[in-house]
Amino acid sequence: MSQLYNGLHKISELSTWEKLMHRLFGKQKIVFIYQYEEGQLSFIVGSYPEYQNIIESAISAQYPTCSLEKVSKPRVFQKKYYDIMPLEPKRDPVYTIRTFKQMPDDPINNLIDTMSKVSVYDTVSVILTIKPEGSAFNAKRQKAADRLYKGLDLYSTKWRHWKNLINPFKWISFLIHGPNEKLISNKQEENVGMVRMVRAKEDSMNTIGEEAGNPSYKSGLIVISSSDIEGQARQNLKAMESAYNVYSDEYSNSLEDDNTKHDIFSGIYIPLWKIAVNFYLSGFFYKHSYFSTNELSSLYHFADSVYNRSPIIEWMQYKVLPCPANLPQFTDEEWNGKLMTGILAEKYKKGNLSEILNEYKQHRSVSSKVLEEEKETPLADYQLTHPDAQLEEKDGKLKINDHQIIEKEGQKFVKELVPGKTVNGYKLYKDAILLGVNIYRNNLTPVYMKREDRTRHHYMIGKSGT
Repeated sequence: MSQLYNGLHKISELSTWEKLMHRLFGKQKIVFIYQYEEGQLSFIVGSYPEYQNIIESAISAQYPTCSLEKVSKPRVFQKKYYDIMPLEPKRDPVYTIRTFKQMPDDPINNLIDTMSKVSVYDTVSVILTIKPEGSAFNAKRQKAADRLYKGLDLYSTKWRHWKNLINPFKWISFLIHGPNEKLISNKQEENVGMVRMVRAKEDSMNTIGEEAGNPSYKSGLIVISSSDIEGQARQNLKAMESAYNVYSDEYSNSLEDDNTKHDIFSGIYIPLWKIAVNFYLSGFFYKHSYFSTNELSSLYHFADSVYNRSPIIEWMQYKVLPCPANLPQFTDEEWNGKLMTGILAEKYKKGNLSEILNEYKQHRSVSSKVLEEEKETPLADYQLTHPDAQLEEKDGKLKINDHQIIEKEGQKFVKELVPGKTVNGYKLYKDAILLGVNIYRNNLTPVYMKREDRTRHHYMIGKSGT
């Protein structure tokens, strides 16, 4: 998964325009979601439409056997009660969390096991929003590692001096308690060499130095739970917060909930955090984090049946293969003017083929048609809008402007056909039959059989019961 994050980091440098949008607005935003609902855990990735093909290609390159399906935006507030918990870094972001390299087991197993204990009637969503960060943070992390190796404070005394001078709370403390050494000191640090330290602390410093060489992302991590039972969502979040303790130790960074904001000022912060969730805003009224590619891989990666065996994971029930490259192709001259639409066995847009094909109109076999709908207008109203229309009897039926007149509950109505909704579908050709649609990694391909091929032997392979 680290290679995937490495590849996606360059998304902010695709063009001059992308670089400008990144610098001004931080546009290149990618969202990774663990979505637990109805007892099943799904892995969801979201971003802007223009990055869809890039992200899908990057995922397919690292996970060639995976199944990619387009889904609707997950509903994280679908129950009566909900609660939100941003996880903020406890220490300065230059400190790293524990990564998979420092753990004997896959760290997301701890998260998955915690979700498995949540009721199937509740939901839990973990939203990780990331934006590529430039080299400035890597340089900052490298400099911090050098200072920590020497046993110095994270930041220089000079910087701390100026930081204290502009901090109003420090001046209030000065007026109450008198002068403080940290407030008035501006001493120069002496040149020092490396110092001895305990092995665990040295390993933590080593990790900071190693991760300074990997691409970094500015990130925000929020956990949401919803339930129909009052207070249950909060209990679910407390369990999830405990599960994230696997990423912390004495010398590393940790992710924790700000109880002051959540418990005392919940009326202010929770509505703001809900906005952050709905629009996937990182660091919106909570502290954002900086994660390297290895840290992100520890926090979020796709499930592997070898290391993640939990039954709540929504595993593939079948293997999806692409359609053959030599499928029959037809021209518009062979189209009989009719379309086929219907419902597919897909979650996206509830399988409505017409709505799904709105995003595939450029395909040569896709077309649209306006359906006619019956409209019944009171006869008196119709005559007001059509004063020249004459009543006449044809074939024993009363008509006006060739529209049939019907009677309901003692009142007469004009029955006419008017343009209705527009539907999308696959074209039906004169010398072919539409067998179905192949859906492979969000590519929809209609499968046709020629009329002459129907006279030959065929066999079908599929799962029993399908």
